[in-house]
Amino acid sequence: MSVAFPNWSANGAYMYFLRVLENPAVLRVRISDRKVDVVADLKGFSTARYWGISLALTPDDSPLLHRNLGTQDVCALDWEAP
Repeated sequence: MSVAFPNWSANGAYMYFLRVLENPAVLRVRISDRKVDVVADLKGFSTARYWGISLALTPDDSPLLHRNLGTQDVCALDWEAP
């Protein structure tokens, strides 16, 4: 399987990565027993073509991806740290 953008989980128990060619998805493998889980199915997910596809993790291990919503959809996010 073709994978990209490996990321360690915050506690080091998992490795998250993108499956990029067939059935694109965010996957994670538990290091202790090599069990693979699908975290997010990316079928129909429109990537940000200019920047390409990438994967990062938030502090709580949520996947963070670029998404193409078109030029008409401009979004803003106000974030307050806990």
